[in-house]
Amino acid sequence: MAVSLAKRAAADPAQPGRSLPALQGEDETLMQSFEGVELYLGTVLLGTGTLHVSTRYVYWLDNAGKADLKVEIRKVMMHAVCRDDPPFVRPCLYCQLDSCEGALGEGSYGSCLGQGGGGDAGEEGEDPIEEDAEAPPQLSVLGGRALAEVVQAAEELRLVVTQDPEAGAERLFESFSDAAALNPDPDLEGEGDWISTASTRRQVGETRGTKR
Repeated sequence: MAVSLAKRAAADPAQPGRSLPALQGEDETLMQSFEGVELYLGTVLLGTGTLHVSTRYVYWLDNAGKADLKVEIRKVMMHAVCRDDPPFVRPCLYCQLDSCEGALGEGSYGSCLGQGGGGDAGEEGEDPIEEDAEAPPQLSVLGGRALAEVVQAAEELRLVVTQDPEAGAERLFESFSDAAALNPDPDLEGEGDWISTASTRRQVGETRGTKR
């Protein structure tokens, strides 16, 4: 499970009224914070909050206090600045999550979906059900859906800095790259290859510790 619950520490003395996340160890320090960040798990908007990037985790503290979440940097398998990525009309930071690796951390929801199974394959001999590839995904808000359900199914997230999405996405990318460089994956080597287009820029292959 890549996404789990986060806890809050004392208020930020530099900015009264703003909370800081409870860090996971003495060797962890905060690197950068971003105000007014919308968090999407899949296409579900959880809300707007403050994003904190540390040397080990990314924390998102909900302004409404309903959902404080964290993601370990090593569980972010790929991050990229995305533009013109329907149904997302604003530039954002896209993150692909390693949602089925290892045991669940404290505060995680449920068991990892799809682990050890083949999904909804149907009865033997039946043709698989084909989804309508032309139907565009639709954005939604959490609403009456259980937070546990949305978090448990999370395989990707997107972050939008509301005040300046374009510049904010670039700053998020740099911050994630700096944190990823401190947490290399011992099982993967090399820097991967970059593909750049006018609408989307993302790296193919391993992305940790690389810069554009």
